[in-house]
Amino acid sequence: MNKSPAGPIPWLGIAWIQNLQDNTAKIKYTNIISGSSDNGGFICYGTTKDSTYNTFYTIFNKAQNNQTDIQWHRTTKAGQVRDPAHFNDSAWRCWDNSLTDRACP
Repeated sequence: MNKSPAGPIPWLGIAWIQNLQDNTAKIKYTNIISGSSDNGGFICYGTTKDSTYNTFYTIFNKAQNNQTDIQWHRTTKAGQVRDPAHFNDSAWRCWDNSLTDRACP
């Protein structure tokens, strides 16, 4: 995907996979602007067969060298998030099916 019609500079690389047999998928948008401090940064969304957390986002901010991981279950809505830059550590923060913060298992 280019940045704009007026300046057709390659901006986003898009890669996706889908497995219809096991109902999983992943799509990843990566910054490919040559020379940019954000080059290599990405947002990835996917679904998995994991029984605890079967959906995820992974967000990598290349300029800040920080990765945010978010995982949750599509049906129960319980999940967890880890973001070293935001929380100042690499511990998971969890929530339950009523979206209330809880201790992580």
